Amino acid sequence: MLDRSSGPAPVPQEHGHGGPSIMERFKRMAPPSFKGESQPLLVESWMREIEKIFRAIRCAEEDKVSLATYMLQALSAACRQEGEMEQYLEEKKAA
Repeated sequence: MLDRSSGPAPVPQEHGHGGPSIMERFKRMAPPSFKGESQPLLVESWMREIEKIFRAIRCAEEDKVSLATYMLQALSAACRQEGEMEQYLEEKKAA
């Protein structure tokens, strides 16, 4: 489970080139979403795809953790919204 008390991961920035930030370049590559799979082969496949993007955009080591965390935080937010929707629908059905 992610520790939400530490706040969002810092957004990696381009260092002095004036071009798009590393986050923008990462998003343009349409990284696959991690859907919380528990099967090791699916997790490894997701990691390989993310690592391919890191190589393609020449991502610095210090930015990789922030970018991967960004993807996992998006999953966490989606799961919370899904849980809230399910709870709402259950309450609506019970009423």
